[in-house]
Amino acid sequence: RNNKMASIALLVLAVALGLYLIGTTVFGNPSGTVFGGQVQVTQDGTELIAATPLLQPSLTSTGLDTIPPTTEYQIPAPAENFDFPETPVLASFGIPHSSEGITENNVIRLTELARLGTPIISEMAFLNGDQYFLAATSAGIYIYEVSTLQPRYFFDTGGWQATFRVSEDGKNVITGDEKGNVSVWNLLNGEKIAWFNGHTNRVTTLDVSPDGSKIVSAALDHSVRAWSIGQAEMIFEIENVPSLINKLLFLPGGDVFITGGDDAKITIWNSDNGTVIKKITTSQRINDLAISSDGSLVAAALNNATVEIWNIA
Repeated sequence: RNNKMASIALLVLAVALGLYLIGTTVFGNPSGTVFGGQVQVTQDGTELIAATPLLQPSLTSTGLDTIPPTTEYQIPAPAENFDFPETPVLASFGIPHSSEGITENNVIRLTELARLGTPIISEMAFLNGDQYFLAATSAGIYIYEVSTLQPRYFFDTGGWQATFRVSEDGKNVITGDEKGNVSVWNLLNGEKIAWFNGHTNRVTTLDVSPDGSKIVSAALDHSVRAWSIGQAEMIFEIENVPSLINKLLFLPGGDVFITGGDDAKITIWNSDNGTVIKKITTSQRINDLAISSDGSLVAAALNNATVEIWNIA
């Protein structure tokens, strides 16, 4: 009986030693970290493991020195006499005290004190040879410096920006907001160049022609509208579009644009008058579109996790 108990004890000891060696080999140092958790020993000898994630989500900047500089174009620095508005999130602010309540007679005097929290980002794009990136947000337009990931400039657009495009020369950004407004902003000085308010609901997608003279936008009001930036007026409108349009893009020539949406069709339009040139039926709802550099191919990202590529030349 004693020999049997001794054999069992030796077996248990061997199994424990084997597990220890496996843990050391596979999982690393066993003395402090176990699966991302820190081992603590209480006074009574009880081990407590405080679990921590193995991957800590964080916004960090690494490897910037290895990115080669681009020479495609450089946006000039903002004019020295122009002061960009400060970012709207304030660290602290004073709240005035008043016994006067809000009435229809004084509501016009309401003043914004601060915007608290972090705005929601709708879309992003790199700018200025990848030195900056622009973010259309629920608070306005932010321009972040890539090297520090800190906001450098802020455009108070007065509303939630749902989508945007940067002109090919990098000087203007065209935005579409939740209220259906389409605006053109000068990236060099923050000035609003043009404003169009034909849509009655959120702008879902838009694009600017390669020469920067024309904008086409689609919205939740089931309409497509084209705008002239130089004339500051609408060129044409297409109402009662049967289904929602999720993506709109100009072809390289600028005389044609394409759309894709919930009707599973790639529609090719004349950008001068809004007439339909051709329709291509895909197998599923279209979530996104991409055009090849020569404009001959269109890739459609479908709702069934597949991509179809069509030759439209």
